[in-house]
Amino acid sequence: EGAEGGGESSERLRAPQQPVPLSCYVHLCTVPVTRRPVKLLLKTFEGRSLPAAKSVHWAWERLPLEKCLSEAQGTSEVLMVSKNGNILEGMRSNFFVIRKVHEDVKGGEDEDDDVSEPCSLCIQTTPLEDGILPGIVRSVVLDIAEKLGMITLESSPKLCESELWLESFITSGVKLLQPVKHIVSHCQSQSLESDSSLPPLQQIVVKKEFTHAPGAWTTRIHEEIMASVRKSTQGLTMPL
Repeated sequence: EGAEGGGESSERLRAPQQPVPLSCYVHLCTVPVTRRPVKLLLKTFEGRSLPAAKSVHWAWERLPLEKCLSEAQGTSEVLMVSKNGNILEGMRSNFFVIRKVHEDVKGGEDEDDDVSEPCSLCIQTTPLEDGILPGIVRSVVLDIAEKLGMITLESSPKLCESELWLESFITSGVKLLQPVKHIVSHCQSQSLESDSSLPPLQQIVVKKEFTHAPGAWTTRIHEEIMASVRKSTQGLTMPL
């Protein structure tokens, strides 16, 4: 309290001597399950300052991303990409791809691999060490992948390897799993008919399209998630 006026400030911040009772209200509702494929918007962003927690501060940090999302019609989520091209996560979700495996992952790849078999695929997601939120559904998906015999690769997906991606989805505690149909980005262009002094126009460019979304493995993982939800909510009267 050395600074003048600091005593009053410290007094306001001091914890109360007696516990303060709080009221906690819980709202139970049906889980909003949807299999409608979504469109993700790529934006360069270095991620959360506190990745291990769902902090109020993140709501302020992501305001520029929220603005970009509102300006890109038809997009459901922003997919954050680091400056070195690593895909991190969504603003409110974790990102997964199901892809063909490299030889160094599988230990030798056959050109005739059947992608309907888990041994010819791996499920890839960004590792926690890269500064992402350790989502609960993310952990559930990794457990399911192991149960299904899939190779798990915790390494940040790179857009330059997207030709190996067969399926993609995002996960969150609210919407569980959502298939991805398109990954897009902004591209600036100047109209030939417009004044060159005007700012460039923002156009949406498709970087990756998953034609058959949701794919077979995304569907199977979604079914496993829903089975897990039903098992954990046995005894509740709400339909799932």
